[in-house]
Amino acid sequence: MTRDFEKIAARAAPAIFVVLWSTGFIGTKYVLNNAEPLTYLAIRMACVVGLMAIIVAVARPNWPDRTGIGHSIVAGLLVHGVYL
Repeated sequence: MTRDFEKIAARAAPAIFVVLWSTGFIGTKYVLNNAEPLTYLAIRMACVVGLMAIIVAVARPNWPDRTGIGHSIVAGLLVHGVYL
């Protein structure tokens, strides 16, 4: 990746995150009456896996080392165990 693309991606990431996060609530409002909750979550997560696979195939990011993996684990535990 070029340095310019990385700068643009870093600046766009917060806005993209907010849009994607908020669409989860909007989509749930329309789907709630027509689907089971776990079915909806399974479909939504399958779409996320597909989208992330495309992003990884295009961007070819470096995988984290042991320290990065540890930080991701701690962040995940704090978000899902403490925040929620």
